Amino acid sequence: MIPRKRRRRNLIAVERGGRTFREPAGRFRPSHQARSALGVWACSRARADRSALMAWKSAAPYDPGQAVAFGQALAALIRRWSPVLPRDAIVTTPPPGASAARGLPYAAALIGEAAAAALGLRYATALARIGEKTRHGPWAAREQAAFEVLALPDPRPSLVLVLDDAATSGRTMRLALEALRGAGLMAFGFVFTGV
Repeated sequence: MIPRKRRRRNLIAVERGGRTFREPAGRFRPSHQARSALGVWACSRARADRSALMAWKSAAPYDPGQAVAFGQALAALIRRWSPVLPRDAIVTTPPPGASAARGLPYAAALIGEAAAAALGLRYATALARIGEKTRHGPWAAREQAAFEVLALPDPRPSLVLVLDDAATSGRTMRLALEALRGAGLMAFGFVFTGV
């Protein structure tokens, strides 16, 4: 029997929120999110970054400085994706889900507003839920009804950037992009942390 060479993984130790994560270096690079839809990118797929985001979301009230940091990370990713953006482009987020039913602030909107400010673009609420989402998680996300496009700012944007905090199943981002593209808009999605 010929011995197989073990593939050495370049593991990086990262500390977030008092926990240490050992992950492959590639998980910290921006990546395409195939689960969501064509045209969705994530700043990171690292468990450490997802853990930092979830720790921020579970703290009440949200730290505005952290929202700005997440928004700036998304803005940097968008600038790498396209250094030049149309002046009439807008930033939006998927409609609030289960957090809204519990009276919690909408984390994705805070991050989206921070990213829009960093990019020098307008933030607008462009999507609404047709049905209600009462639970979090990948199975609840798959049961979501389609989204509808609300009245768009005048003049009509030539590009819509849909930003979200995290993508797990990809269903929320897929529904957002389908609604906007179905209305004849060019739309692309970006999330802070993906899978």
